[in-house]
Amino acid sequence: MIRKFFASIIVFLILIVAPIFSLFYALLDSYLSPDFYTDEKVIEEVHDALTTYLGVAMEEGIRQQTGEDLVDGEEITEQVGNLVSSETLLETSEDIMSQLTQVPLPDMIEIDVTTIKENLPEVMTTLLEGYVDNLQDCTEEEEAALLESGGEDFPTCIPSLFDKEAIMGQLDAVDLSSYTDSIPDRTALDLSVIPQEARTVIEVIIQQNTLLKAGMLATYLILVALVALIIWKPLKSVLKWTGNAFFWSAIPLAVTHLMIKSSGELSIPNIAENAGIDPEILQESLASMMAFIGFVTEKMMWHGIIFSSIGAVLFIAGIIVKAPKEESK
Repeated sequence: MIRKFFASIIVFLILIVAPIFSLFYALLDSYLSPDFYTDEKVIEEVHDALTTYLGVAMEEGIRQQTGEDLVDGEEITEQVGNLVSSETLLETSEDIMSQLTQVPLPDMIEIDVTTIKENLPEVMTTLLEGYVDNLQDCTEEEEAALLESGGEDFPTCIPSLFDKEAIMGQLDAVDLSSYTDSIPDRTALDLSVIPQEARTVIEVIIQQNTLLKAGMLATYLILVALVALIIWKPLKSVLKWTGNAFFWSAIPLAVTHLMIKSSGELSIPNIAENAGIDPEILQESLASMMAFIGFVTEKMMWHGIIFSSIGAVLFIAGIIVKAPKEESK
């Protein structure tokens, strides 16, 4: 009875630390891992999610401000992708990680923005032309309101003094590269402002990433092994207790990703109605956000699937294994 009491305490402790360990393990295996930022597939997913989110956010932001559909979110997404391709993002990420993994942590990180600088004029011209092309001629009331605002409000129409074709021609003639020439080819990120304690934590996370993950996994397995040592015998009871410890500590992890995703989807109609946002726009934003959250929650889900499966196998084995008295008969 005493052994079962202490074993119950350890199992309760496992139920508490398992989701915490899984979360931090997933973070160390994703956002806190240098390898995460040099993985081509990950960068492609991040690029797609980020460009889609920016397109949706800018389209909805202008719609909220003007009350009209003056920009195309898909066009913005495409142009942001042209500004920073997934290949450029991967190269930049690899460059930053190579600097961050230095020992000690550098005081300054340089980021190459040459490609962005070269692509910016064409992207800006394309977006401006698309915006102007969606503008209609102002009514008398709209023109009066536009003149009264003194140009402070977002232009939602073309005043009678201007011609759309002439504006489009001027945009084609303008060389925006003259405005981007002043942008330096490399920009610097100052890390010297980070307190020494925080710098030490960053260095430990980067340099000892694998060791930290191994430590958490080992602690979890040691706690489960401790349950087995406390119960000790018969084998039937050991298998059942360790199986329960694995299974019930892992089941919440296995459903975390699906619960977050489904709860977000179910709440979309209410959020859209209260905020006055198009549900389809909100759905696209949620999909982009879930892509970033999913890098962590999907790993937690696999932790849950693996260890709950181990727990189920051990528990079933405990049922199948005969007790000593039954064997003697």
